[in-house]
Amino acid sequence: MPVMSSERAVRVAVRGRVQGVGFRDATRRQALALGVMGWVRNGEDGSVLVHAEGLEEAVEGLLAFLGDGPRGAQVESVETEDAEVEGHEQFAIRGVSAGAFVVQEHWATAHHFDLRLEVEGKMRSWAVPKEPSMLIKRRHEEARPE
Repeated sequence: MPVMSSERAVRVAVRGRVQGVGFRDATRRQALALGVMGWVRNGEDGSVLVHAEGLEEAVEGLLAFLGDGPRGAQVESVETEDAEVEGHEQFAIRGVSAGAFVVQEHWATAHHFDLRLEVEGKMRSWAVPKEPSMLIKRRHEEARPE
């Protein structure tokens, strides 16, 4: 009987000459080919940051790719730490960090939560009718009708 593969999630920081060489696009293509879900984005410090989740063998395959990178990249280090599976349904290229954010419980005419994000150096606010989950997997479970 074949051994069932387990799911794994990792957070990765790839350092070296990794921005401006098509690293994010190549990582996305490789992740899609392997069936890995998650995201890739440029770090503010010149690194490339990745959240990858999927079958352990697929994640290991993506990690092997990240160690080399695409043509033109010069990978100096790959820092990997285990993470929680978040339930991503695609592998996306993300922009830069959104900056500061706050979720605050608010009692006005109706009980709700305020979501405040820093956008272009200014705090913007949105009312959220119920407490948001910080885990994607939990958000998807809450959204599904029974």
